[in-house]
Amino acid sequence: NAVLKLLRVKAEEEIRARIGTEDLLILDTLDILEIQREEFTPPAGKAAANLTFSVQAEVTANYILADDLKRLASSSVSASILNGFSPSGDMTFDLLDTPATDPAGVTSFRLQASQTSLRDIDLMQVYALIRGRTPQAAASAVQEALSLKNEPQIAITPSWWPWLPLIPFNISVEVSE
Repeated sequence: NAVLKLLRVKAEEEIRARIGTEDLLILDTLDILEIQREEFTPPAGKAAANLTFSVQAEVTANYILADDLKRLASSSVSASILNGFSPSGDMTFDLLDTPATDPAGVTSFRLQASQTSLRDIDLMQVYALIRGRTPQAAASAVQEALSLKNEPQIAITPSWWPWLPLIPFNISVEVSE
């Protein structure tokens, strides 16, 4: 029994080494299918100070590819993004409990997937709010009109110029978290 437990541990290590680092190994499906070879040293009936037992076995386990998991979670997360918002950055995943497989072979587990979403900003509205204003007045107008989480950052080139340009193609707007 001790050797078979060690064999399972070794099999888990080898399977983890062969699958991707983000792939999800379902441990309760790890199973010894067939013992292919057993060898005792010394053979049965002979005395010795040490007994060596080596075993070779065929082992199987189920796992889920990280890409498949991401595709599945991505569809759920995308469906939950409200109108007027767009996804931004990478999606993160947290396994909330250990996967469990029932006698019918169905594996279940809870997975939390999250992704930052940014509010869609109408650039024409921003241009209309800031053209020809001082940086402070433009920042106040944008903050008030769009109810932003953070204060807008406005930089003018050259820095000594007191107003934003009147022509929109001279203005660059960047939206971030």
